Amino acid sequence: MIYKTVNLKDEFPCLKQDVPLTAFCPENSKEISPNRKRKTILIIPGGAYVFLSERETDPIALRLVGFDVNAFVLNYNLGPYESPYPFLEGLAAIAYIRNHAQEYHVDPDHLGVMGFSAGGNFAATLGFLQNQKDWADLLNVPLAKIRINGILLGYPVIDLDDAGLTGEMLLKNQPDKKKDFEILPHVDSSYPPTFLFTLNDDQVVDSMHSLKMAMALKKAGVRFEFHYYPIGYHGVSLADHSVYADEGEEPAYKPYLAYVENWFSHALRFIREIL
Repeated sequence: MIYKTVNLKDEFPCLKQDVPLTAFCPENSKEISPNRKRKTILIIPGGAYVFLSERETDPIALRLVGFDVNAFVLNYNLGPYESPYPFLEGLAAIAYIRNHAQEYHVDPDHLGVMGFSAGGNFAATLGFLQNQKDWADLLNVPLAKIRINGILLGYPVIDLDDAGLTGEMLLKNQPDKKKDFEILPHVDSSYPPTFLFTLNDDQVVDSMHSLKMAMALKKAGVRFEFHYYPIGYHGVSLADHSVYADEGEEPAYKPYLAYVENWFSHALRFIREIL
């Protein structure tokens, strides 16, 4: 497996801070398809733009690698932000992966992003910024380099009018950018195919965020897949033993984890057949 961390600032000096990007990519071999190019996912963890949730970084990446999908984890800088951050870091990661497609055995025509909670807000925003040439120009790359072929969202923050701490950290220093970063008005027929799941019992990010996103995608005629779970709490990640403490953590939901964890098998099918 190719496992290494690079600093996106080394390739994109326009970035003001270091931006670690960690690659988890199966290595080719003479025995198994030596010229294989793989579908690839950029993972954007949640954390309200104030921390990066470890449940939504390596565990997700390693699970994807186990199914022969390349994964990259973006360790983006935290808020509060000033435009064009944090989204410039995400687009830089997309451009980096395409620039190094041969090194990592990436199929550049099948490159998606997966975000959770605030990371879902991040990923969903990239879904329309990838169509705007001004953002590519900031990185000094062709627009095609920052294109996204599919988006996967877990319990995402979508509506900035009800975004809590996520919205505060994103907009505190750039309130004039609210209209530019609102997701729902920017969902049109050019938006990438989208997978999303949410949980009715989520007390941190209301499931209405995902419902509104699904309605916007439907109205725009975008291909999407939507899973609404009646149980489960915020930050569920893979919803299995790999992301929970051995004892005493969320005991009320442990009997139902196997019910919620099937979101990943659905997401994997989406990656294989739609991305």
